[in-house]
Amino acid sequence: MVNFPTLESITRAANHIFKQYKEKKIALTETERYNSNESERKYQLDLLESELTNDMKTFKAKYAEEIDNLIDEAATASLTHVIDDDPTIAKLIDHTVNELSYSDDKNRILELLAYKIRVMNDTQKLTVLRQFGQISKAVSDDDNLDGMLSGLKSHLKLALPKHELQLMQLKQLRTHGNPTAAYDTYHIVTKGIKSL
Repeated sequence: MVNFPTLESITRAANHIFKQYKEKKIALTETERYNSNESERKYQLDLLESELTNDMKTFKAKYAEEIDNLIDEAATASLTHVIDDDPTIAKLIDHTVNELSYSDDKNRILELLAYKIRVMNDTQKLTVLRQFGQISKAVSDDDNLDGMLSGLKSHLKLALPKHELQLMQLKQLRTHGNPTAAYDTYHIVTKGIKSL
């Protein structure tokens, strides 16, 4: 897992502003100053809510912009860091795929490959990962091996260079990351889903 301090900073700032909003709202709600003028209290609360909504939109925009910047940086780094396949490992995969094509014990072959993968260096693991589709295709008729294949692939992905891991995580954050999750939850609970 790769950390993204700038994204974490945006999320912390959004949470801080939301916390301040809640404190100000409580103070406005409980103060005696507006007891004789409830319309002024409502005006102040609406103004506070409007400021919060604008702030949260700004944080979401900053977050999305920062993700785009980080993706560009990681993609640029990946262009300068190209690793060639290890020819010995490429041959090993060819032999393994051939053996899988005629074997009645595909599980044993994958177990042996897993043992070999455990002792490989990152370049060798990346070679296996790049040819993993051939292995998957060779055992596609056996659903019982899906779990083993998934485990092998997950292990191999750990060998990816940092910038490639960053790209994968940033893709997920672009889709699922939310710097204003606390505010969004509050908003849904207090206003309902339709108001978002």
